[in-house]
Amino acid sequence: MRKTHQKLCVVLKLGKDFRFPPPPPPPPPGFLDNRSVGKSLGDDIKVTDVISLPPDALVYLFPEMYARSVSVGGFKSPYSGVKVSHRSLYHAMVTASLAYMLYTGVGTARLVSVGRIFKHYEVEVSKLGRITGSQGLIAYVLNRKGIGESMRLIDMIGEVIGMSALEPDKVFIRRVYNKHVKGKVNVENVYEIARYRVDAEKLYSIWANLRVNNQLLYNTAVKDAERAYKRYCEASGY
Repeated sequence: MRKTHQKLCVVLKLGKDFRFPPPPPPPPPGFLDNRSVGKSLGDDIKVTDVISLPPDALVYLFPEMYARSVSVGGFKSPYSGVKVSHRSLYHAMVTASLAYMLYTGVGTARLVSVGRIFKHYEVEVSKLGRITGSQGLIAYVLNRKGIGESMRLIDMIGEVIGMSALEPDKVFIRRVYNKHVKGKVNVENVYEIARYRVDAEKLYSIWANLRVNNQLLYNTAVKDAERAYKRYCEASGY
């Protein structure tokens, strides 16, 4: 009774038209067959495991599955209309792309210690195979490296954002749209977007597997995305 009263008070304070955001969708059924994220899968990859759009594009189309919902402002999902945090969406695009690279075996990741006095970990990604635009924007940056060569995730993100971004998260999201969504998917047609729902669920399972089974790598990748955000905000004087 007390919880109901508290919720009613909140609604009254915010106005009669206020509605709490819908709960996030339940996780899709598992389909990874207990395979480990981060290993080179080689011939073990099935045709049905390959998504038809880059991972960051799927996150753009179905952000409610990956990002934190907000009631004011935010990025409006082209599919559901649910609004999500721009910053959370940007983090999800980075981590989902990383997870998919590791899953398909085109890259591997490790944590490296950075700093002399105030040490912290950053993610370093090594190229294991040929990378195409279908792996996402950050993977496309890594493709300029040779097989076996590495690049810091924060630098991969930085090359996508650029050096003078006022709002790096929104810049990253807009570049995903321009490169991987625009001209390929009509974001005004919910029925066309729905064709990619199954792919978004597959990607969600890969992404969730990284979050659960390699929390340190996932959390460090999120921190790298945040460091990149702050670095390029400072560079622009924002």
